Amino acid sequence: MTAQEYLKKLNRINDRIREAEVSYMLLETQATKTTRQYPKAVYQKGSPDYHRREKVIAAMADMGVEIDNSRLELIELKREARQLFMSLDDSRYSSLLEFRYIDGLKWKEVGEIMNYSERHVKRLYADAVNALDKKLTELKAL
Repeated sequence: MTAQEYLKKLNRINDRIREAEVSYMLLETQATKTTRQYPKAVYQKGSPDYHRREKVIAAMADMGVEIDNSRLELIELKREARQLFMSLDDSRYSSLLEFRYIDGLKWKEVGEIMNYSERHVKRLYADAVNALDKKLTELKAL
């Protein structure tokens, strides 16, 4: 796995959790609707689904488990990533990668914390990715 692939994996898990949380909130909204619903048998063919709320609650429970599992995976991956970043020879690289991928900061925010311009941070990032690639190659060889 290359450094770019590894870093994208961190971002994908974060995105997956956010998407699941949005879906969960939508299901929660559906489950807690308080508007009166009249029997649909009068308005449409087929039998009405009187157990819709129970189905939504069951789907919410399933989604809650999925979110929890994704969070656990993310926590473990971030722990592993932090150790990997800290093993880099240049502390600027490890700090930059940690701020960006563990803490989820934007480039501008990373630059402000590190007292660098955004442009310089992006240059350092390219060097950090190269250093991370070398470290991953070393670890693969072991």
